[in-house]
Amino acid sequence: MELIDYESRIKELEKTVRILTKKLERSEADRKQLEEAGELRESFLTSVIRELEDSQSTLQKRSSELENTLKNLQALQAKLVESEKMSALGVMVAGIAHEINNPVSFIYGNLVHANNYFQDLLELLQLYQLYYPQPILEIQKKSKQLNSNLSLKI
Repeated sequence: MELIDYESRIKELEKTVRILTKKLERSEADRKQLEEAGELRESFLTSVIRELEDSQSTLQKRSSELENTLKNLQALQAKLVESEKMSALGVMVAGIAHEINNPVSFIYGNLVHANNYFQDLLELLQLYQLYYPQPILEIQKKSKQLNSNLSLKI
């Protein structure tokens, strides 16, 4: 009986060893599969991190380019504003010059006629003095006053 017990016990132990061996083999296969999956995940995460770093670098470059473009646009805007100011100033100066030139041209164009008219008046005055040598007292006073003013200005 003891013998049978040992044999049955040995058979049970062998069966248990086989079961445990199979479980160990499955566990080992599962472990290998998990390692492979972990390696795949690690590889995937590494590639994602690399892509994110590349993306960040690209974004920094773009940001720098946009900042430079903004600075250039602001400088260009300042130049355009300055140009518009100068253009407006030019238009205003041209308008003022036109407003000054019109009366000056009118006066300059009529100086010859005014001089001729003035000469005619002087001739007429000389004729009055020749044919009317003794004017009334009021005319004599005004003539003296004009002569004294004329001598003071010269």
